[in-house]
Amino acid sequence: MRKIAALSLAFTALLLTCAFSEAHASAPETLFGTTPPPATLTSTDANSVELGAWFSTTQDGSLPGVVAYLNPGVHTINVWQATGAGTLLASTSVDVTTAGWQTVMLPTPLNITAGTPYEVSYHAADGHYAYTSNYFASPTTLYGNLVVSANAGVFKYEADSSGMPPTTASFHATNYEITPLFVPAVATTTTAYVQPGTQGYQGSMDALTLYSAANGLVPANCYKWEPYGLRCGGDASGNLTLDHVHIQGGIYMSGCGNVTITNSIIEQQPITGVFSAAIADHCATWNGNATITVSNSTLVTGLPTGTAPNAVYPVSTSVTGSGGASDNGPIFANGSFPMMLYNDVFGGFPQGVVGMGDGSVIENNEIYVQDEGNAHVDGVYNEGASGVLVQGNYIASTNVNATSPIFFQNASSANQVIGNYLYGGGYTMANESSTGLIFNNNTFGGGWAYGNCYYLPATASFNSFSGNVDADGTAVTLDGSHCTN
Repeated sequence: MRKIAALSLAFTALLLTCAFSEAHASAPETLFGTTPPPATLTSTDANSVELGAWFSTTQDGSLPGVVAYLNPGVHTINVWQATGAGTLLASTSVDVTTAGWQTVMLPTPLNITAGTPYEVSYHAADGHYAYTSNYFASPTTLYGNLVVSANAGVFKYEADSSGMPPTTASFHATNYEITPLFVPAVATTTTAYVQPGTQGYQGSMDALTLYSAANGLVPANCYKWEPYGLRCGGDASGNLTLDHVHIQGGIYMSGCGNVTITNSIIEQQPITGVFSAAIADHCATWNGNATITVSNSTLVTGLPTGTAPNAVYPVSTSVTGSGGASDNGPIFANGSFPMMLYNDVFGGFPQGVVGMGDGSVIENNEIYVQDEGNAHVDGVYNEGASGVLVQGNYIASTNVNATSPIFFQNASSANQVIGNYLYGGGYTMANESSTGLIFNNNTFGGGWAYGNCYYLPATASFNSFSGNVDADGTAVTLDGSHCTN
């Protein structure tokens, strides 16, 4: 079970993904739309009670977790099939220290069948729950593919709640501030991945404002040049926004707000033995809302002399990398920040994308990772983030001794890998600890040392593994803990 004790994951990170739903793959849907309801945060009812919401869906999919407003204490989260007397499908618990919105991921996402009634609920041992009156007043309401009828909020007091879901309709069509996270099934058709040389900054170098230690210029909301790069703090809210800039050096953030970079080139300068990145976020504590968003930009390091930073970045290029710091990527963060990365180029680092938070989206990027001794050099390295979408990327690694172009390590769930091109590494795909992984319509480009893929069935699982092919069109399927083709 993963717990994020903040509204942010439920309605910022995951629903930022939903904001791109027309152009991108399926993202989690909730009964709250894009914003939480205006809740009364503490009921005067002090009785022990089970509180929930009925729903069904218009198409098949999965339920990786729930979102609920919970008061301090240990709460049991339940998912039921709401037919007949009700069948308990999944249960987990969460220990809440501070009242607020909680995202609670199930140990394994549930498969959801369209048209079947379900229910999510939680137990409030001391009552005093959050609620919104007249929320479920309409006869039938659609929230994306989620369907609720009038009085979908339900409750059952402890004396008659043993082993059964709450079934008593709420007073005044009340919403008890709990919702499923529903992920509609992804399309089974192959999704095209981006081609080399088509992403990243594509404009004229003359359209960019150059900032470098040599010219001494710094953009707004940055402080000064240090030996390791450009020190920035952001505005009064800790936010940093850069557009059409060419920065010859890494960006080192001390603020804790949003970092947004568009149509730009960040050309990190490697320093021998120094852990460095194109964007390094040194915020000690994530504020629960901030994201790192990079789009239509090029983040590179160790460019060969004379190579323009907006040129096609060849995977075969021998580069100096990050100066001997063997396990960093173009963006370095603490693992809490959702990363929203679209149409970028990342090249020359011994990692591709690493340190992402829950709800990240990595879509339509060219990712080139380079051999640097015993470096990890994974293209997308997920160290425990859930609800991550990786789609349409071109990912290539030159180091066959590395783990994989895409590697899931540490417990996570509800991740999707759709329509990517994957080349190189020890294995093309490695899944050690992600449960319920959707891995569909990817192209395995070869270049591996040991095989197309491996996973650990004791700690990893797939909700779907289909439509994956080798570069010659041969189907790739799971066979035990490896792939066959």
